[in-house]
Amino acid sequence: MDQEKDQLEKEKLKQEIKLLKTPFYKQQDFWKSIVVAYIVISIPAVNGKIKQLFSPKIRNYIVRKISVAGNSDYSLALYGHNVDPELLSRAKKSLENEGYSLTNCKLLQGERPNWLATSPTVLYYDSSTQATARQVAQKLQRATGKPFKCQVGAGYGVPASSTQKTLKIHLVL
Repeated sequence: MDQEKDQLEKEKLKQEIKLLKTPFYKQQDFWKSIVVAYIVISIPAVNGKIKQLFSPKIRNYIVRKISVAGNSDYSLALYGHNVDPELLSRAKKSLENEGYSLTNCKLLQGERPNWLATSPTVLYYDSSTQATARQVAQKLQRATGKPFKCQVGAGYGVPASSTQKTLKIHLVL
C-alpha cells in the first residue's frame, strides 16, 4: 500500500516538474482560460459586467492573453550570425513571451551562409503574413535594439502549405 502511494506521489511530482518546464502557451489550462476569457469578453452584457468587476489592468491582461494566443499559430525560425549569444537569447525570449512557436533557434558559426540575410531581417512567404512580419520586426527591434527590415523570402525549405504561417528571422550583425 505504502509502495503504491510512494509511486503515485513520485509520478505526480514528475508530472508537476514537466508542467513547470512547459511554456505557458503550450499548457492546456492556458488555452482553456483563453477560450473562457474570449467568450466572456465577446458577450456584450457580460463584457459590461467585466468592466465593473475587473480593473483596467486585469482587463488589459485578459485581452493581451487572447491576442498572444493567436501568435502560436505561426512557425518561426531564428538564426543568429556574428551576434552575442545573449542577444540571440533575448530575441528568442521576446518571441516566446509573445506566444510564438520557435521551430528552430541557431547561432551559426564561421562564415555567413549565402542564404542568410546581411542585416537583421524578418522574412515572410505570403502577403497575408506581411503585417505579422512587421509586428515581429518591431518586437525584435525593441528587444535587441537593432533595426529589422521585412522582406519576402525565397521560400527555400518552406512547404507551400506553410507559407501563410511561417516566418524566418535572421539576426545578423
